[in-house]
Amino acid sequence: MAFLSLLGQLVLCQFFSFGQFVPMTIDINPSNLWKLAYHFPPNGSFLVLNWLGVANPPLALNPVTLASLWPAWLFFTSYAPLIATLSLLAMAAFLRELELPRPAALFGGLIYAWQGDLLPFIFPGHFSYITSWPFFALAAWGALRAQRTGHWAYALISGACCGTMVELPTATDRGAIASLLIAALYLAPILRRPPLCDVWTNLRHLILCAGTALLISLASFMALFQGQIVGVKIGGQTHYEQTYKMCTQFSLGPQETLTYLIPGFFGWHSNSDEGPYWGWIGQWPGWSLHHQGMRNFNLAISTTGTAATVLALMGVCALLPGSLLGSAQITDRSRFFGRVLLALGTITLVLSWGYHTPLYRPLFALPLMDKWRNPLKWLEMTNFALVTLSAFGVQALISSLSSDAPDSKVIRHRLAWLSGGTLVFLVLGLLAYYIFYPVLLQHLRNDTYDLGAIANITDTLKTSLRVAIEVMALFCLLLYGIWRPEWLRKWTLINPLLHRMWQSILQPNHLPLTLALGMAALSVAQLAWVDTQFIQKVSLGAITATNPLLEALKQEGDQVRVSVAVEDPILNILLLNQFNTDNISCIDISAASRIPDDINAFFNTLGGDKQRLWFLAGVKNIAVPQEFMPQFRNDPLLAANIDYANGYTLVPTGSPDLPSHALIGMKDYLAKVTLVPKAEVIPSEDALLKRLADRAWNPRETILLSAPSPEPPKSAGNVVVGKLGTAQVDLKTYTPTEIEIEVKNAPGGYVLINDQYDPDWQAQVNGHDVPLLRADFIMRAIAVPPGNSTITMSYVSHYHVAGFNLAARAVNLFSDTIMLAAWLIAGYALLRRKSST
Repeated sequence: MAFLSLLGQLVLCQFFSFGQFVPMTIDINPSNLWKLAYHFPPNGSFLVLNWLGVANPPLALNPVTLASLWPAWLFFTSYAPLIATLSLLAMAAFLRELELPRPAALFGGLIYAWQGDLLPFIFPGHFSYITSWPFFALAAWGALRAQRTGHWAYALISGACCGTMVELPTATDRGAIASLLIAALYLAPILRRPPLCDVWTNLRHLILCAGTALLISLASFMALFQGQIVGVKIGGQTHYEQTYKMCTQFSLGPQETLTYLIPGFFGWHSNSDEGPYWGWIGQWPGWSLHHQGMRNFNLAISTTGTAATVLALMGVCALLPGSLLGSAQITDRSRFFGRVLLALGTITLVLSWGYHTPLYRPLFALPLMDKWRNPLKWLEMTNFALVTLSAFGVQALISSLSSDAPDSKVIRHRLAWLSGGTLVFLVLGLLAYYIFYPVLLQHLRNDTYDLGAIANITDTLKTSLRVAIEVMALFCLLLYGIWRPEWLRKWTLINPLLHRMWQSILQPNHLPLTLALGMAALSVAQLAWVDTQFIQKVSLGAITATNPLLEALKQEGDQVRVSVAVEDPILNILLLNQFNTDNISCIDISAASRIPDDINAFFNTLGGDKQRLWFLAGVKNIAVPQEFMPQFRNDPLLAANIDYANGYTLVPTGSPDLPSHALIGMKDYLAKVTLVPKAEVIPSEDALLKRLADRAWNPRETILLSAPSPEPPKSAGNVVVGKLGTAQVDLKTYTPTEIEIEVKNAPGGYVLINDQYDPDWQAQVNGHDVPLLRADFIMRAIAVPPGNSTITMSYVSHYHVAGFNLAARAVNLFSDTIMLAAWLIAGYALLRRKSST
């Protein structure tokens, strides 16, 4: 079954095109793939591809960073299916440890592998996230196994899984949420008041699990604090209420919980032409009143499909006190942990509603929550619980198959009412659509959708309801047929082999598996249909193709910057994809939810004077749509600085003589390295920023420092000292980790490098260590003596957290070693235990 699931997902992900096509979800970004690759030794680097450069700490050793070393087509087409298959196996193992029968475990594993939260995230920025799913289930398996056997090795495995989830790049927050559920599995049994020794055993296992996870994720936590918490604000916001709105913008509308039962009811995603998303995710709070901010924005979907959601409701009924489904043959241990997951799933579902309820306010008041965005991430725990509850629902159905059980008729009767009632509810929903269509139409018009989008929205709504009704009708027919298999056994198939198989699957001892596989087939068929709404095939060559504009920028190299009109979709796609691939350094960034305070202050100070900003940032080229050209021509300062404006046709314009875009070259811009003779000390940050924007200040004459600079190093021996006009500054080497500059005939002064200041750059002048100065508020400078000098700079990444200054290479190697050691020690201990028994 796992192989068939893998095969189906490989087909969806275009694996068998062997490199011709790859799966495209919303914004496939091949360039991000190489950013995720693991490097040994883990040294880190300083990337200058966006803004004024950003520190790039080393990545941890984990599946996604290793798989990123694969060829691009292989990674895109096979990684997600492989992760989903591992998720299937791990979830099935967890459900078996939860004492559910094999058919129920098989069903839960399949739903877990095909859930909406997995395949619709096939683009590099989210590959890290989907990697957590197999480790999530395996960690839960280890927690339950440790409690049942009392063996510490399972707790070690659980900790290794939690640590791996937390250290995944761009997925630390999701991994931490998943780890909360694992901690609850250790702590919850204490509430049952077991013997004292069991309490201490659980606590020891929890400490071992948490300690292992913390050591494995130590480097990732430090990188997270340094890069996304300390000196960083969500969207650059400083006002508390605005920060709250920014952090809760991606909240699940409570009504959208219906998507679990009816996938596609609120459309698919924001970029879908056939089914535009019209829900509340991504909507700026208060938008319906003021129409300010974003109407909505959704990239993927979290759903388990109609059949699995109904089965989860059956599982809830089986777990709740009062025997709502009679005796469902659930063990006490299984029922207890099922209720724990039910409680956690309910709590996190409410938290995922974010600003739509007042309950998120107290959570937001906790420390560091102003750095944490997207309440949707709580669905990580909700989906895990929901899949488990659906397996309990299958268990309830299996209990109804036993004709000898005293409660069999009661269970069947109540299950029939629940499934039949759901079908009636869906049919009434379709009828309500036609009745309330005018109300829906007015709502969509108020939300500023055009007539074409409204037609597609309503068509998608009807289609999603019809599919849900069809799935539910087949669900009821399957249930009826399994409950009364005698009339199915009377069917005679012409093919003898098929007839024998048909008769075999209807035998009483095979009915539980037949039921589970039938429900799984319904669910997987619907979820595969859902996935096709997000996964489209695209030529890998097309999304990595070049064009004349890109070629012109590539020839400039990364020693100058370009500014891009990101509001133009074509240029935004180039910035998102090819710019990084071709190492084109750009002052803009396609999207950034967390903005460093110094970058924010620098750009806000100069944002009203684009020409000044571009000059200081070393912007030589500006890429804009052709219709932007009049704005440049009509601005006296910009027009005076235009060296050339070349036209490029990136999309058809209807005329071969009319280009769609323009690349504007600037006459004057600050070079990557500049010799500046003097320094001006301005201790106040506000005064320094004011001076930065003052056009009376000449950046080539004076650098701005916030503190007095040390004495420039003295020249050695007889040197030739020239005037500033005769001095030469040559940039010999420029990489993310090494810089070499030669200075000739200098009268002394400072070499300014217009990249962002970072204390991890170590500088030497003529072989002697010198301090790196923070100049012009955000850039770097080095004092040089008169005469000739050779400046060398090397980047050695460190973690500067809570007063510590730790070498990133050592911390990452330590964490990677702990991770490998945890798996090896746990495996060895379990092998010894198995051999001794």
